[in-house]
Amino acid sequence: MAWNHNILLLFLLLLLFPSSNGAIYRVHNFRLQKVSIYAPMTFGFLPKDLPIPPSAPSKRHNDHQEGEGPVSSARDGGDHEPYLSFSRALELALLAFSISFRMMMFFRNAWQLQRQFYKDKRNGKL
Repeated sequence: MAWNHNILLLFLLLLLFPSSNGAIYRVHNFRLQKVSIYAPMTFGFLPKDLPIPPSAPSKRHNDHQEGEGPVSSARDGGDHEPYLSFSRALELALLAFSISFRMMMFFRNAWQLQRQFYKDKRNGKL
């Protein structure tokens, strides 16, 4: 059972380690610097960094005449869901559990193969 804890610890380290590199480049500089509106801010946890969307809707989104625009909205009781539904949250939780379980089984099998390899090597079967 101890290998389960080691695998879980390794998984947590692999998950948290990329997010801890912020201290490397965050140097306190008290000079004022202009930050571009189009600065490349990205999420770093995915293989290809995804840009962070703007926080407000665009002018084109707000610029529509009466009778134009979306058929339904949240104000008139449309199908827009501002919050994550329970079924979607459950689906995402099951997906995360499935991925972590598969990773745990992969590392367990790799550990068992390595253990068998060294056992056979020690006994002269290789």
